[in-house]
Amino acid sequence: MGIGTRTTTGSSDRDPARRMVEYPSGAYVFREGDLGTEMYVIHAGEVEILRRGQENARLAVLEKGDFFGEIALLDHTPRSASARVRSDATLLRVDGAMFADLIRAQPEIAVGIMRRLCQRLQEQETRLELGATGGSRAPIRSRPDMPDPVPDAVLVHRGSGTAFPLFLDRPVLVGRGDPVTGAQPTVDLTSLDGERSSSRQHGRLFRDDDKLYVMEELGATNGTYLNDTRLRTGNPAEVRSGDRIRFGLVTLELELR
Repeated sequence: MGIGTRTTTGSSDRDPARRMVEYPSGAYVFREGDLGTEMYVIHAGEVEILRRGQENARLAVLEKGDFFGEIALLDHTPRSASARVRSDATLLRVDGAMFADLIRAQPEIAVGIMRRLCQRLQEQETRLELGATGGSRAPIRSRPDMPDPVPDAVLVHRGSGTAFPLFLDRPVLVGRGDPVTGAQPTVDLTSLDGERSSSRQHGRLFRDDDKLYVMEELGATNGTYLNDTRLRTGNPAEVRSGDRIRFGLVTLELELR
């Protein structure tokens, strides 16, 4: 285990402020093969996830708001990878006694764990499918003489001029890329969200009966606003050309084509 400092005494042991652990850069939080019954939420700094025996040992670099080690917490299996601090970090250490309290106070943690497990299940199904078809899929090729498709709408960040084309034949996910699962939203706010105020899966735009709607995803934090009105999670709101949609601290303007 890495070297950390923490204060955990008596009944206050379940107080999050007393479960913060500080790790210097280069310290290991845990190593692959260690037994563990705790998960960690990053309050500050960065942590890299490493695995032995792979050409690229670094699996992911996690940042503020990310969590890791949840599998050991849920089923008490040995660690499947190592966690090493990349820059001085403050971590919230969560054991079984505190886990229920945490998901009541921050349900996005539970949602994130479920999404991560779903992603792993999908990856396993893909591997099984590839195995059944000889390990490869036929590539999708586009005709070089075909013009580039025209987007149905565009989300524009006025401060930077960044524009995100939207093709509304399917729902459009807005958020930030997940370094653990590799999942990428259609509209990736990572470069615009230095404060990391938006969630990995924050909101969704979709078309229904020729109308366009925005909906906040389950587990999103820091709010979703349509023209300064906060949306309720899971309740779609109709959006029109010229409307402003704010995901956390990032405001985008919709332009319909």
